[in-house]
Amino acid sequence: KDLTAKLDEMTADVEFITERSPVIVADYRRRLEDKVRELLEESTLDDGRIFQEVPIYADKVSVDEELVRLRSHIDATRKALEGNEGIGRKLDFIAQEMNREANTILSKANDLATSNHAIELKTEIEKVREQIQNIVNHSGSKLLFIGDFAVKTIDPETMPALEAIINLPDFSLFISRSEKITYAR
Repeated sequence: KDLTAKLDEMTADVEFITERSPVIVADYRRRLEDKVRELLEESTLDDGRIFQEVPIYADKVSVDEELVRLRSHIDATRKALEGNEGIGRKLDFIAQEMNREANTILSKANDLATSNHAIELKTEIEKVREQIQNIVNHSGSKLLFIGDFAVKTIDPETMPALEAIINLPDFSLFISRSEKITYAR
């Protein structure tokens, strides 16, 4: 239930940023056009060509794609929590991807309200990630495949059945308690 509540908070932050995003892009575009006009007042450059470029640069502050992916990751997390299969590795990966999207939104934010919600979003993602780690740490897993995002928080001592931890990005072996598992490639 606590994970679901955190997902609800994340969804609220995503919705706020979604509603704010068109205003930010339009404002950035207006400021960019004003600045270009100011610079062109005494220039012989082609106004038409420059103003064709303004929308391209204005789109660079757009976070629409990141918001779509975040919504998708939140939905995937909800579905995984509703399922009956092992979810630790899957949720860890999803949390890692959500963190990447939130970082991108924060780096593109040029608006205080959006920045604040992006920071709140990152905070909630971190809380979700911690809860996912608690699920993973207290599971009876013998073999764990995790990403770089989770390796710092896994406590093998709380997992007595664990035989090995393998890093997903490069399939390197983090930990092996078994003589049978000496390499992961």
